[in-house]
Amino acid sequence: TTTPSEAKTPTYPLDILKIKKDTEEILAGAHFTLYASTTAGVIDESKPIKVTKVADGKYSYAADQTSTDPSVITDMVTVASKIEGQGYNLHINGLAAGTYYLKETKALNDYVLDAAEHKLVIGEKESDRVQVQFDGRDYTFSLDENGTLNFGFTITNEAKRGSVLLKKVSSEDAQTLEGAEFSLYKADGELVAQGLKTDAQGQIRFDYL
Repeated sequence: TTTPSEAKTPTYPLDILKIKKDTEEILAGAHFTLYASTTAGVIDESKPIKVTKVADGKYSYAADQTSTDPSVITDMVTVASKIEGQGYNLHINGLAAGTYYLKETKALNDYVLDAAEHKLVIGEKESDRVQVQFDGRDYTFSLDENGTLNFGFTITNEAKRGSVLLKKVSSEDAQTLEGAEFSLYKADGELVAQGLKTDAQGQIRFDYL
């Protein structure tokens, strides 16, 4: 008796590097959820993709997407360093061809939540390569020296900004003073801004600290 072989559906890992905007600083503690797509091709937030945690920062697509086991989760968290020395700090394994949306659900303290719905489209494998689209940009990934396909992308967070409001008044009669000039420095002495002048109300407001 010959047992027919089962054709295996190719699956691929998605690697994400989460960093501070305009820097190479790796950000740990950002929470992500992966979602399926509707038939209309938009995010289906009623269908978060379930995963199992392999290790810190490493997750795998859950074989049973209907499972209620506590070990099967939807929340994935970035780690503080590149995993296994590779170029990412979040790894999701086992994604078949299809359309997915990766969404940040919780940002780090002092960082702005990335509200983007990062659309990922994984094409069917052709020979030794796969066409992938991420955030509207097209990529082609080929088999590496170990015969596996890996693709990764960078997502940034912007630090929250503050502001300072200064009011200049006369020491004699507490009247507001227009045209007083100031420079603004950090605690370590670094110059932030100079030539700041008070307005008609004796005030200076400086944003984006």
